[in-house]
Amino acid sequence: MLSHRRLRVAFALAFCTLLLTAVACDSTPSGSASSATSAATSAASSKTASSSAETSSAESQASSAQTLPETDERGYVLVANAVKKRDLAVAVADVSEVFDAAAPGYVVEGGPYLVNADTLKRLTTAKVEGSGSVKYVDFKVLRMDYDTDDPFTGEIPVSKLHDPVYVQMNLPSEAQTFMSSRVNPENMHVARADHKNVLPIGAVYRNENNKPADTDVCIRNIRCFIHTQEKGWITTNDIAVPTESMVNHVYNLPWIAENGSWTVPSDRIQVMEDHVEITLTGEDLNGKFKESRPKVEESCLHFWGKQDRFSNHGVTGDQIDGVIAAYDIWVKEPEAVGKIVATIGADWRVTSNGKTDQAFSGYNHLITTEPRTVYGHNVGPKAYDSVVKSDEVMALLGMK
Repeated sequence: MLSHRRLRVAFALAFCTLLLTAVACDSTPSGSASSATSAATSAASSKTASSSAETSSAESQASSAQTLPETDERGYVLVANAVKKRDLAVAVADVSEVFDAAAPGYVVEGGPYLVNADTLKRLTTAKVEGSGSVKYVDFKVLRMDYDTDDPFTGEIPVSKLHDPVYVQMNLPSEAQTFMSSRVNPENMHVARADHKNVLPIGAVYRNENNKPADTDVCIRNIRCFIHTQEKGWITTNDIAVPTESMVNHVYNLPWIAENGSWTVPSDRIQVMEDHVEITLTGEDLNGKFKESRPKVEESCLHFWGKQDRFSNHGVTGDQIDGVIAAYDIWVKEPEAVGKIVATIGADWRVTSNGKTDQAFSGYNHLITTEPRTVYGHNVGPKAYDSVVKSDEVMALLGMK
């Protein structure tokens, strides 16, 4: 009897213990090992799903890019598609490869697309459509300490690619001169109220990669025009045949006072009926005074037109919103082709012989035996449409 009672007590105690254990299990905190394992498993599954989705999206985009057509039904290159398909970085990469020279034309949207010098020059005569833009890959805004708020940027909208006056502020130099930083045109000083006149200027340098021997340089038609909103373009220089004193100055380089300058002897200057000829020796441009002036590295022929006071035209400096300078130049000897480089600019002056403030510097032009008009201007992209009508300017320059 007693034994049976003890058995029932033992059984009751065991049952209570079992109930307490079950309650303890039900009240286990959420941070327990069991819950952590479950959460980790869930997170891993979620991450795997997300990774799979991203991979799938990237693959889908890549697949979509690869199916983009690179040309339209005419064979015109669709530049945006070609760039995307080849995964090129528009903002930093030279994308010249997509402008296939064999293509009949191009559709340019977006940009600016960076291209090399040869491609950019080709695009100025090619068939190009669209609302995008292109830019020389190595274009440099050379200095920012001038007083212009309209610097040349290098960017050429498709709508301006065939505008010969517009592209003068964006085209790359055709050869390297002693002024190695001038890889493209540069906008400099605006005309101010205290400026009283302007002087068109030019220079002949050697090609640093193809140094010259003796040659005859021919110059004609030094021209300069200023613009105001009230009077339009005003002619300040139209010199068909420059005088000897305009073209006989050689400056030793670098441009420092101690290097000085000298004049070409008169017997090497011939004033012809429609141009002037200057005979230059290779030594003239290669630095003939190196022995006596050790800082001289080479030299350049520097020439100019005449100073014309703004008051002669009833305008003041602060009314002028544009200037164009130009001249024609060529060499007589075929062997000199590619060795002579011409530049263009204009100087604002307060007094006739005082300090100059250069208005602009154009790009470097290679000279051949065919007369070439070298010209440039200081009208930046913001002001261009309000100042320049291309056909009018080309007519002024005798190029239309």
